[in-house]
Amino acid sequence: HVGWDSLLDGIRYVHWPLGNIKEQNGQTKMQHYSGFLLLYDSGWSPLQFAHWAYFYDFMEKRQDGSADLAPWVSFGYAAMYPEMRAALEKRNLLQAKVDGPDGMSPFFPGGALNNNGAFWLRHASANVRRRLPPKGLEVAAFPCENPGCLLCNFTLDQEGKQLSG
Repeated sequence: HVGWDSLLDGIRYVHWPLGNIKEQNGQTKMQHYSGFLLLYDSGWSPLQFAHWAYFYDFMEKRQDGSADLAPWVSFGYAAMYPEMRAALEKRNLLQAKVDGPDGMSPFFPGGALNNNGAFWLRHASANVRRRLPPKGLEVAAFPCENPGCLLCNFTLDQEGKQLSG
């Protein structure tokens, strides 16, 4: 399960999985902390920040017809199945340096700074008006104190597009 909110050829694709217990500490952490997504309430919600949708929409646009594995998938396979490493290297699918606490941080937009427990806790309430958060969620000031924050800047941009569009 990976959260996704993206617009492709005028069609919006949304996947907002809450995940199982293990996933809530990883790939569904944002959804776990911030709660259900309110997608429509007298109007559609703006696009929500999700790392992998952001990665493909703004950083490395996927090419039509590409069958290449996503970079984090390539590294995951190489770690789980060492016998695949040579074939993945031959296709230039193992070029990025993998480090960080989980080995995946280099692939996240913004790196480890935008992919850790403190980041997600700080931003869980960024879109609180579009969520049904768990009880006890403390609402933090928005935007955050980091002027270069990907999540805050993306959210402000999407909210602005909705107001002007």
